[in-house]
Formats: sequence, C-alpha cells, structure tokens
Amino acid sequence: MSFFDNGPLPNWKEIQNWLGREIPWELVEKWDKKDDDAWLDRFIRNFMAPAESQTPEKMPAEKPVVQGDARKTVPSEISRSSKHVTVAFKLPNETDLKPVRLYATADRLRLTGLPGGRSETVLMPCRVYAKSGRAEWKQGRLVIRFRRRRTEKNEVELFIQA
Repeated sequence: MSFFDNGPLPNWKEIQNWLGREIPWELVEKWDKKDDDAWLDRFIRNFMAPAESQTPEKMPAEKPVVQGDARKTVPSEISRSSKHVTVAFKLPNETDLKPVRLYATADRLRLTGLPGGRSETVLMPCRVYAKSGRAEWKQGRLVIRFRRRRTEKNEVELFIQA
C-alpha cells in the first residue's frame, strides 16, 4: 500500500514551497506523466526516516538536568531568605574571570564566557529585582545576591469582553 493510495494527490507547487529543494522536482514532473508512485513513496519514507529514528521510544534514556547535578557545566547553589535570593557558582579552576559576564532578569540569571565558550542559565526560585544584583568572588565561588520582589497580593477583577 502506497502513501498516495489514500486520496487525491496534493498540489505540487504547495509542497515545493513547504520543502524547498528537498525533492527532485524534475522527477515529480516525469512521475506525473508516467503515473508511477513507487519512487516517490520510497523517497518520502527515506526523507522521514531520520525523524522516526528520534522518537522518544528510541532515544537513549537520560535524566533531566537539575540544579546541583554533576553533569551541569557549572554547579550552582541557590538560597532564598525573606528579603534576598543568593546564587553561588563554583567555577572551574581554569576559568579566567575577565570574559565572564552575568545577565539577569526578574526570573533567571545567565552566566557566559565560561571555558570552551559555554554558558549557564539558572532559574530563580522567585522573582527578583534584576538591577539589585551584586556579584562577588568569595573563596573560589562567584556569589550573586538579589533583592526579592514582593509577590503581588492585590486582586484585580478582569472583565470579559464580548
């Protein structure tokens, strides 16, 4: 049973726009004249084979990376008090601090310029004031401290527009 036995053939110009030059279009025109779909069926199966080999069942089982996991590029510790959030990175010994850059938003901290061009992103446990961040080098660790943002407790009514 062929892929194309299930209904009318698609518009080739639409498919050509979707896939670009992936299909040998001169062969498609010859196929239209000969009415032989075996080559196209094989082509589509081969085209889809790489995607099928990456299905979740066939991918190697791997644990998700979490904070403190040994596979992370840079181990990090996050602590939270009533007024502050502190993030500490244990950088590799060969790290030169000059290219290291920190970028903060209200909900994440990104560390770039690590050895090998690597970078690390850490999600904050709560929202912080990004501009309040202060970074220090303490005892072989990069420690960044932020002021916590208060949680919004004011309830606001939202109206449904019809």
